[in-house]
Amino acid sequence: MTAIDFNLINSISGYKSIDEFDFEKSKEWCERRIKGKICEILIEEMFKSMGFKVTPLGVENMMPHLLGELKNRYDEQSLLFKQVPDFSVFDPRHNEIFMIDVKYRSDGNFNKSRLNGNPYKNAYIVLVTPHHIKCTLVSEIHDGKEIKPGRNKLLGDRKEFNFETKHRRIIHKYLRLCNNVFEKEPFTEKVDK
Repeated sequence: MTAIDFNLINSISGYKSIDEFDFEKSKEWCERRIKGKICEILIEEMFKSMGFKVTPLGVENMMPHLLGELKNRYDEQSLLFKQVPDFSVFDPRHNEIFMIDVKYRSDGNFNKSRLNGNPYKNAYIVLVTPHHIKCTLVSEIHDGKEIKPGRNKLLGDRKEFNFETKHRRIIHKYLRLCNNVFEKEPFTEKVDK
């Protein structure tokens, strides 16, 4: 591990040294972070494969050195930084930009209580589940609408993205990938030694 890698780990985790990090207590946090990153990568690559231009945003991409500093802060400025959407997506066909925040929920539910006061009302929540890739605006969630399990609020049905048949096929391919990743091998199973 290089000095840069070590400093980045310290910054992200908020710990002074790697010896202070309690992996057993942080197992659930690590699992959520891994699932979230996998979803972000899948959705980013999916939009790229459809011809969209993707730019990573989010504090973890733009200012990773702040993650440790923001860890236990809940003031207005800190929350704004922590809630920046994951990336912007530019559609060159229609010259439109969309802000995307990717979430994973195994139960397929997403409601106002899970928004944590997200102020980016024009951003889209792309919700990845083992069975669907769904999408809604943050403002719709603020207004009390919810994403529920089942075939509702599917990403391919959002009119704003002007998806064509070929785009829906790509979404379906990535959905099968999500299904393979999240349904077949639970992350929390114990591994035999």
